[in-house]
Amino acid sequence: MIKFRTAILAIILTLNSQVLLAHSEGHGQPAEPVTKQEAEQAANYVLDALLDKEAIEVSWSEVSVSKSEKKEFSGQMEWVVSYHNESASDPAKRTLYIFLTLGGKYIAANYTGE
Repeated sequence: MIKFRTAILAIILTLNSQVLLAHSEGHGQPAEPVTKQEAEQAANYVLDALLDKEAIEVSWSEVSVSKSEKKEFSGQMEWVVSYHNESASDPAKRTLYIFLTLGGKYIAANYTGE
């Protein structure tokens, strides 16, 4: 199931990148902001990719979005989508934060939220 999601993600990212490149080429403007729902969907794809790469424990496959919000970091607004996993083996790593641009592009993921 995870490999199927990853394949779908790859197709969507490929199509989206082509559309974004064609749209923004020569304009110098950032992508249009995504909705909260779209940010959560993008973060779910990132979560699946992290699972596929075995970068996070398999127990993360059972969680859903806990919170989504826009936050400012170094003068830039970003989407921060968080997940909570009580089953994570390390208590310090029970909340995973995925950071996205306002346009929905992946920036980073960590357990600190910073």
